[in-house]
Parts: sequence; C-alpha cells; structure tokens
Amino acid sequence: MKKLGYKVLLYAVIVLLIAQLSKLIFSLPYYWGNPWYGSKIEFLKSKNTKDLPNTFFFGSSRVHRQIDPAKFDQTLDTISTLSVNSFNLGAPATFCPQTYYLYENFIQSDIASNTKYVFMELMNIELINENVMHQSRTIYWQNFSTFKFVMKAIFSDDQVDWKHKFGYLVRYGISFIESQYRIGFLGQLIVKKTDFNREFVGPETNGYYPLESELKVTTNRIIKNDLVKRKSSLDGDTTSLSMIALSSIKNFEDQTSTPDSIHLEKINDLIKISKDKHIKLIFVLSPRNSSSRLVSLYKSIPASNKIDLSNAAEFPELYTKENTFDIDHLNTKGSEIYSTLLAEKFKDLIVDK
Repeated sequence: MKKLGYKVLLYAVIVLLIAQLSKLIFSLPYYWGNPWYGSKIEFLKSKNTKDLPNTFFFGSSRVHRQIDPAKFDQTLDTISTLSVNSFNLGAPATFCPQTYYLYENFIQSDIASNTKYVFMELMNIELINENVMHQSRTIYWQNFSTFKFVMKAIFSDDQVDWKHKFGYLVRYGISFIESQYRIGFLGQLIVKKTDFNREFVGPETNGYYPLESELKVTTNRIIKNDLVKRKSSLDGDTTSLSMIALSSIKNFEDQTSTPDSIHLEKINDLIKISKDKHIKLIFVLSPRNSSSRLVSLYKSIPASNKIDLSNAAEFPELYTKENTFDIDHLNTKGSEIYSTLLAEKFKDLIVDK
C-alpha cells in the first residue's frame, strides 16, 4: 500500500513538472480565459504606444456596462485642466481577486506604459460557486499568490462558519490544482485560438458596451431574449430597487461591521506597487453593490485612493427606474450620469485635495 502511495505521488510530481515545463514551451496570454478583457487588450495592442490611454477602469459588468470613457473625459475637459484619455477594461463576471490578478499583470505590460490613473471597482472576495467550477474563466487566473490571499481571507473571517470555509477551500483548491496541472489549457495550446471578439470593445471602441447597445445589435436570440426579460423586470414594481437603495444607506450608517484585514492589506499593497510605477490607483464603490462589510472596507482605504458612488442618500439618481436597465445595472442615461459623477469626484480628489 505504501509503495502504491509513493507511485501515485511520483506520478503526480512528474505530471506537474511536465505541466510547468509546458508553460515555458507553450505560452498563453495571462488573460486567455477572459474573452471580454482579452478582446480589449488585443485591441489596445494594435495601437501605437504614444496613442495608448493614460487612464483605465477595471471591474465587472458594473464597469463594462456603466462607465463611459467618452463622457468621463469630456466632463474632465470641461471642469478641469487634467489631460485624461481613458479606456474601459471592465469585463462581465470578473470579480475580486480575478481583477487584482489582471491588474497586476497589466501594469507589467507595455500597454501600461502611459498609465497615470487606474480606477478599480471595490468588491468583496468572490467565493467560487459550483456552477462555475472547471471553466476557463475560473481557472486561468488561479496561481499561488491568489490562492494564498483567498485562503488567508477566508480562514481569518469570523463571519463564515467552518462548514462553508471547508467548501470554499475545496472549490478554490480544485481550481488551483486544475490551473497548476494545466487542465483545460490543452485545447487552447493546440489550436492557439481564443474567444476574443472585437464587439466586446464596444461601439465607440473605448471598452464601454452598454446593455442597451447590445440589445439593439445582437443577433443571438438567447442573449436578446435574456436582455428583453431583464429590461422589463422592473415594469410595474420597483420595490426591489427601492430596497437596494435603502440598504445602501443603512450600510453607511452601520457602525458595527469590521473590515476584512487581509483584504485591506492586499489593497494597500496594490496601492503601493501602483505608486512605485507612478500610477494613482483609486478604488470605486459602485452603485447597487454595497454591503456593510464592503462599506467598512471602503472606509478603511486611504482617503486619497477611494471614491464612493454607492450611497443612495448622496446619489439617489443612480437608483431611479428611469436611469435603470435591470436591477443590477444602469441604462445609457444612467451611465452618463454615473460617468459624469465619477469624473467630478475624481477632479475633487486630484485637483481640489
């Protein structure tokens, strides 16, 4: 029995060494499993260095669908002397720590050569659900650094019971192993083909792709039906939207929640490595995405590195039905308001500090 165990261990080590060697021989871009983000990076690679943006937005669909670089730049041009040329690098279903992985690789690339400002959507740590297991989007960003960060955060969190901690450990552990053994990479390595799509860069080729624009142009019946259903989800009943707005106010009033110290440590580290590269990193609390724990984390971030646009008491216009596409996202009109407010807050942060 002991010999069998040694053989299994030896086999596992050999396969792991082969997998790691394949990384040196057959390389894939760091973003290969994220077609939305990857499409935007591939588009930027086609530009001359001098034409690259100096400001970027990172985050989930709340960035991809809601922050309009054209409106942001236009507003800053009107109210300040800041020279900003921005680009939206948000991608659907791209949460923390995946965003941190993408950002850490991004600032090491040539595309970041002109970068002065980066806006990062502040989010809670994503705890992998069973329905996204064994998928490229869950595997490609897994490495020792992200695994260590998430494990430290989970096991230091007294708000998560041990049963759930074990479940998160198993799912993250499996995804980490799949990444290290390059399970799911083989097809990509053989055909050298990715799912990059120029459409994801948006109609104005600045990374912003509002839901209304996709609804107008998509020929995919499944996507179209889903968007129509989402758009009509609040017709006749805005109770859920009102509840989200009320919750955002209560989250800022809550004095009992404590920030995740491990997550805060990671954020401060990101701010430092950004500063070392002469990049101002700003964390943004998005509308319709807050919790008492997340607000507590936000309050602990240095004042010069954060902007809040989630509190409905201060920004009620970001919670009205007329500015809404679905329960989680603003429509084009709402996105213009949001992008304008973000520019104004940024100007206050940089110029009027």
